[in-house]
Amino acid sequence: MTSILAIDTSSEYCSVALWQGRAIQQKCLLAERAHAQFILPMLDELLSENNITLSAIDYLAFGAGPGSFTGVRIAVSLLQGLGLGLNLPIVPISTLAAIAQQAYREYGAKHCMTALDARMSEIYLGYYQYHDSGLMQLVQAEQVVNPAQIIFPESGQWFGAGPGFEVYAEMITQQATKCLVGMHKGCYPQAQYIAELAAHSIKENRFVSVDHLEPIYLREPSYQTV
Repeated sequence: MTSILAIDTSSEYCSVALWQGRAIQQKCLLAERAHAQFILPMLDELLSENNITLSAIDYLAFGAGPGSFTGVRIAVSLLQGLGLGLNLPIVPISTLAAIAQQAYREYGAKHCMTALDARMSEIYLGYYQYHDSGLMQLVQAEQVVNPAQIIFPESGQWFGAGPGFEVYAEMITQQATKCLVGMHKGCYPQAQYIAELAAHSIKENRFVSVDHLEPIYLREPSYQTV
């Protein structure tokens, strides 16, 4: 049975998840700017509650971004330490993909626009649609864009998910009245969906060594805090 330990610190929330077979256990906490303080105690508590040690983990996964530069760097630093110490392969997962997977699992969305606040009057944006594998798959390249310049799909019914829709809700909904059929602004990246996507990536041998660990920024880091 494959064991995956997943973490995410890319947004205001801090989460850790343990995937064993198809069973997932998660801990999630609104951490504000205290991710570095909470992530290791949460990880230790999760492992202890499931009677498993780090030595029994097969893969590591994390929300590789886009998101808060500081938050993503916390995850990268932690995974580098764990990856080197345990000699484990690592699965980087897009935070926008994790939001899309949550939208499908929790709201049945099969066409999803995911958005995170990128600061500086921009959002990180991704378009995902359902695949027979049970996973949401990327339709076109993720991007960082001014909300006023989004090119919306000409057809189809799309569900909007992610806090980017909360920050720029009025601007986006005015432009997307024809294609946006639902919205949930509280979908933040969560480790449990990162673990689910990682499990699929592992089946396709899509993982990296700690030496090739790279975050997803979409633009040059601005050193913003969470």
